[in-house]
Amino acid sequence: MYLYLNHMSPNVKDCLSDVMRTPLSKNQERKGVKASATVIASIAALMGLGQGGLLVSLPVLVSETQLSLTVWSIVIATGSVFFLPASPYWGRQSDLNGPKPIVLQALVGFGMSFGLLYVFIRFTNTSNLPDAWVIAGLVTARIVYGLTVAGMVPAAQHWAVLLKGEEKRLEAITTISAGMSTGRLLGPLLAIALLNIHPLAPLITLTMLPFIGLLIVKSLPDPGRQTHTQTKPSAPVLPPWRAVPFLFIAMLGSAALALMQYTLTPMLQVATEWSVSDISNAVGMLLTVSAAITLTTQILVIKRQRLSARRMLVAGAVLMLSGYTLFLSLHWPVLVLAVGLVAAGGALFVPAYVSEATSRTVAQQGTMAGYIAMSHTLGYGLSALLVMSLAFGVVIPIGINITLSGIILFVSVVLYLKPRQ
Repeated sequence: MYLYLNHMSPNVKDCLSDVMRTPLSKNQERKGVKASATVIASIAALMGLGQGGLLVSLPVLVSETQLSLTVWSIVIATGSVFFLPASPYWGRQSDLNGPKPIVLQALVGFGMSFGLLYVFIRFTNTSNLPDAWVIAGLVTARIVYGLTVAGMVPAAQHWAVLLKGEEKRLEAITTISAGMSTGRLLGPLLAIALLNIHPLAPLITLTMLPFIGLLIVKSLPDPGRQTHTQTKPSAPVLPPWRAVPFLFIAMLGSAALALMQYTLTPMLQVATEWSVSDISNAVGMLLTVSAAITLTTQILVIKRQRLSARRMLVAGAVLMLSGYTLFLSLHWPVLVLAVGLVAAGGALFVPAYVSEATSRTVAQQGTMAGYIAMSHTLGYGLSALLVMSLAFGVVIPIGINITLSGIILFVSVVLYLKPRQ
């Protein structure tokens, strides 16, 4: 055998060596892609950690700064407003220059934002700085957050798709969604544990974590660099018409989910005779159950891959409509089931429309992911207007959610039946 190999031509030897190395190389490559995608999903989890940590810390922040809850609500909302222009912008930059630089700048902005929050909250305790200056500093921190972190999820989704390939688009997007769900699940729990150490410990942690992530992400390969140096896609200012239905249902889905969260407390007040603290604990439990069901559903979808994106879209819409309808019972055990159905529906629904929308604009996947993030922000804004319907009774917002989810189901069925172009 040795003599046979020794007398082979160099070209044949090289080919044989390549064949012998291929299984190992491919296996190593798959492991590398999986590890990179997991890291990127962990970075996306920071969004959930930040949201949950800030909400749980809100009563403490009000106490530390002596600023009203209304002022803090406006401060936090300021960051969300800047997601509207920033998300599509960073999505286009991800298409033009690759997703890695966008994720890196989002991590820097995340850390700077929470660092500024910590600094200006400390000022209220250690100096005689006027409230107006403190509020201006807090608003500045949230503006930094909105302008920079808006690119994190679109770029992370784009990066995951580039890593896993077009044929595994749904798996890639669901991986990022699962990362965000993990953050939303762990965020409140981590914040509660840290608050027992120090009132500002959650802010300190959320300032440090992004910079740790920065060191890890910096070492990851950037597939976008090779892809985008060959062809620079033209970045559209407006989304293509074929993607508008997906942006529309993304906005309605976000509005319905946020409206449900706003009305959980009023629904429990009607459904039970519990104290304020008991209702607060119940809301926290419901949100934790929701995050856990969302994460579990997404993990099962990734591993089993039994449903196509279009079927996931319809199945998710059916589950959400069923859940929102069950809220009409205003009975505590049924409310738990309703929240679970909405969570499972959303876990299927969101990755499905993101996958379908981005697949229609292959050359501008980051841009489309940015438009989807913008649609989510518009949905949250719409829910803030719709929550005023509580003045007419708790059943009215439930009816609005049933209507919104009914429209979502109708559009999803139309998209399912429509031939793929």
